[in-house]
Amino acid sequence: LSPFTDLISRSSPSLARQIANAHSVFNVTVSLVLLPFTKHIARLAKWLVPRSPEEDKPKLTSFIDEAQHGLPAVALTEARRELSRIGERTAEMIDCGRRALVRDDMEAARWVLEQESEFVDAVCVVLEEFVNRLMQEDLSVAQQSRCFQLKNLITDIERVGDLAENLAQEAQKKVAHDVSFSPRATDELDKLFEHVHGTYTCALLSVRDGEHTLARRACRLEDEFDSMYLEARQAHVDRLESGICQPEAEVIFIEALRNLERIGDHADNLGISVLRNRTEGGQGDG
Repeated sequence: LSPFTDLISRSSPSLARQIANAHSVFNVTVSLVLLPFTKHIARLAKWLVPRSPEEDKPKLTSFIDEAQHGLPAVALTEARRELSRIGERTAEMIDCGRRALVRDDMEAARWVLEQESEFVDAVCVVLEEFVNRLMQEDLSVAQQSRCFQLKNLITDIERVGDLAENLAQEAQKKVAHDVSFSPRATDELDKLFEHVHGTYTCALLSVRDGEHTLARRACRLEDEFDSMYLEARQAHVDRLESGICQPEAEVIFIEALRNLERIGDHADNLGISVLRNRTEGGQGDG
């Protein structure tokens, strides 16, 4: 230690400054000595204090957080934003289901299946648990009503994800069994996809903004879709009887129509929910 103490004593006539200099020199020296072993020290630290599995999981949600439960108005607003985020993803899934079934785009089909299993189902579970936990707080009657509405909306939007998954699976069957639709059937299916996607998007916007005009429009579009659906089914039967359409295509085509009709029904549910909530006292969360 003698060389070190001699060096420090020469660094300043002030004892306080000598102590400070000693600390600085010591810290710099230790840092330089340990620098080559940084990676090894980091590995040792991870081994001694391993991360919990929960810490390694990516955060699924973007808006909700457990800390919001003490602020019901904030929690309800953020839960609605999270729901809209899921809704937007399921709308994209419908569009990709369209590409998969109409254009035989198998990459789009795989994306839909991936989103359903890894995003929609998982986030819906987290969001529903968040709302259930929120309902245990001291809420006003209006806030309790909003919680029940959110739970119903989650169910409808999650089911749309399931139906988009069904459409992607039908597309995979179509390609795997080398099934083709007639040009007329393809055109009808494309128009039905376009209409139901527009209906569902309109319904989602009405939920996001609490806008009753959009909600009424979504319900009206769903009524129009019901007529288009019946016409498409009858046209399909006519093609089968005249030999224009492959018998192998019947199951896939009818299943696609059925899934699209059910998506329209869920869009209608979203619109009705917004209209009913407005009738029963508005969208206020306070």
